[in-house]
Amino acid sequence: MIKHRVITEEDRELYLYGLRLLCEKLLGFISILVICILANGFMEGAVFYLAFSFLRRYSGGYHAGSFISCYLSSCFVVFVCVLMSRTELTQMLSVVFMILGTPVVLAIAPVEHPAKPLEECEIIHYRKLTRLIVISEIIIFVTFYFLELYSLCFSVGYGFLMLSVLLVIQKLKNNAKK
Repeated sequence: MIKHRVITEEDRELYLYGLRLLCEKLLGFISILVICILANGFMEGAVFYLAFSFLRRYSGGYHAGSFISCYLSSCFVVFVCVLMSRTELTQMLSVVFMILGTPVVLAIAPVEHPAKPLEECEIIHYRKLTRLIVISEIIIFVTFYFLELYSLCFSVGYGFLMLSVLLVIQKLKNNAKK
């Protein structure tokens, strides 16, 4: 692209970084998709991924130190979600996870990461967005529950629990640095 003057030499590193991020995102997404399909839990995995991702975008929390750590832990978390969504305890666990995770998310989100400090106006904006998403996902959870789609309830509840854990970890790390 430099040779054809599509980008400049100064922008080379930026484009390489963006390309690497795109490849990492694609690898993660495809791997999670494969895990869900092979474990026969596409819907459970998709609901978890969507519920978790929408909340995670605005709530912040802990981030793994490297792509490989993030990749492996993400694949593991999705695999556990798909497997656990089929247990006899799914209905009860989904409610317990929502009861445990929701107040944590509402109380402390957004949680800043040192790599991405937030301005006060961003904190207020992200807190509002987080609360809107929480309300929306609670409505989805209740709908799944009344439709007796307990494995999908579990996926939403598990997403809340995992997010609350990441928020608490980062909050503790932030407080330890003060």
